[in-house]
Amino acid sequence: MYYSALIMMLFITIIMLVLAILLLNIKKKRFYWYFLVLIFFTPLFWIIAGLAKSKVPNTKTRLISVISVVFGLLMFVYMLFWNDYKKQISNMGLSNIQNEEIVNVHEMTFQELLVNNNLSLDIHAQNKYEKLLPDNKYSNHHFSFSTVFPENFDIDRGNSPYSIIRGGFEDMGISLSLNIIPVNRFGYQDIDGIMATHKAFQKSPLALLNSQFEGNFKNAMKKKIDKSTGISSYNFKVDEEKIRNTNYAVCSYNYTEQAGSYVVEFVMTTYQTILWGNTFTFNYSTPVDFYDEYLLFDVLFSTNYTSPYLP
Repeated sequence: MYYSALIMMLFITIIMLVLAILLLNIKKKRFYWYFLVLIFFTPLFWIIAGLAKSKVPNTKTRLISVISVVFGLLMFVYMLFWNDYKKQISNMGLSNIQNEEIVNVHEMTFQELLVNNNLSLDIHAQNKYEKLLPDNKYSNHHFSFSTVFPENFDIDRGNSPYSIIRGGFEDMGISLSLNIIPVNRFGYQDIDGIMATHKAFQKSPLALLNSQFEGNFKNAMKKKIDKSTGISSYNFKVDEEKIRNTNYAVCSYNYTEQAGSYVVEFVMTTYQTILWGNTFTFNYSTPVDFYDEYLLFDVLFSTNYTSPYLP
């Protein structure tokens, strides 16, 4: 639709120039003046020029004059409906794409998508939806984003059903993963709900999250994590941070695990953002002794998101 509009506008421009030459016999010294007239007064110009030329006793000239008058009237109609047409084009990337693509494309997790298309879950296997390069540069065409994991990390898919990519060193207990919960898992019915959440989160992540958890997102999240993982977290903190143009809700806490006769203290840091209804969550877990405060920041800084609703 968008490209059709551009082609139509180009076609109209060519017709204008051809008819201008036939009607006005443009000379070099008058070219710029007539060109300005064509740009600013096109509909009225064609009607007047067509009526004026209709008096000339020449079949060819009369035919051109009729075409000019009709063209001028059509231009008036086109201008009257132009604003509505522009709105249709601007909304095309939202409502129309939403109806045709979001419901269908994002109604399942990425792993479900691969399975339904008889594709391997192995992230190193080639498929049309994603690409992983040897230096751990990863791009995902389904969710329209790219990122770069540390080059020396071992990469796999991860265990979570929402996991897109996971890297780290298993023997050292270091893990960095990205999970994406698709838009429909939150029960959105239309583009307005999706975009309202997108804008609210990007304006103030904690304000939105607190409004969803009775004003205390921190306590709700701690209870949820402790219950789902069976750990007892401490030093629990929540914050929000903007990296490049994306706002994230940040959650960090410590916990311990038994490793033989030793107790190992871990730190978990989570950066979560909601973009166009999809929830992107980066989880960085590591023993405190191996914690690198710049590792996760570098990955987030390398991550690029693109709106999946652009036509």
